[in-house]
Amino acid sequence: MSGIGNDDPASRWADDQIDIESLRIKILQFRDARDWKQFHSLKNLVSALAVESSELLELTQWKSAEELEKAPNFL
Repeated sequence: MSGIGNDDPASRWADDQIDIESLRIKILQFRDARDWKQFHSLKNLVSALAVESSELLELTQWKSAEELEKAPNFL
């Protein structure tokens, strides 16, 4: 099934050909260009993930499924 006309983000990921190694290299280049490696310990990355997840939870925690379906595509 093509991702064209399909608004489901999961199906778009499944339809696209993603070269994980190329993506990994680009992410590392992005990080290295900013000298961020020094901050990317496991502890720091896990903490940052928890903070970002909490921000998404804050936006959605008291919303019904219907409200979220009508929300802008920020998720």
